[in-house]
This record gives sequence, C-alpha cells and structure tokens, in this order.
Amino acid sequence: MKCDGMGWKGMSWDGVELDGMSWDGVELEGMSWDGVELDGMSWDEVELEGMSWDGVELDGMSWDEVELDGMSWDGVEWEWMSWDGIEWDGMSWDEV
Repeated sequence: MKCDGMGWKGMSWDGVELDGMSWDGVELEGMSWDGVELDGMSWDEVELEGMSWDGVELDGMSWDEVELDGMSWDGVEWEWMSWDGIEWDGMSWDEV
C-alpha cells in the first residue's frame, strides 16, 4: 500500500520505513507487507490477526468500504483523523 511518501508517526509511509521496517512490499515487523505476511498472515489476500485485509474485515469491519475500529478507511476517518489527505496523529496523510 502506498501513501504518497508522507510521514506516519515520524516515519515514511512510501516504501521507506515504519518503525524501522519497509512499508512498500518489504517488511513490517520482519514480515512482508506486499501480499506476503504480517504477523504470519497474508496482507494481500488472507488475514491480519484473524481478519481479512483485502476488502473483507479487520476487527469485524470492512477495510475496503466501511470502517476500521468504527472509523471509515475509505477516505473518511480512522481514530478521529482523516485518512484522505488530512491528518493522522497530527500529521498530514497526503502532503506531510
């Protein structure tokens, strides 16, 4: 997944690093982000902690159209911050 090379909690989102691991199909916590595995589950088609990441569900909510933890993933909000180019933890998603 690509997010315009902005920062997420002070780390680059665009294939650079998130907590010292690559976000752009390399690794996050030692697992591949690009359809391979995250915590031993597939990111691109199977599951993330027992929930589907690919437009099905994450914590019982749709990733592809509805909500993640009660907030919209599709350009609305996630944890009171906008996902679509606004802010996430005080940083712009689309321009920081």
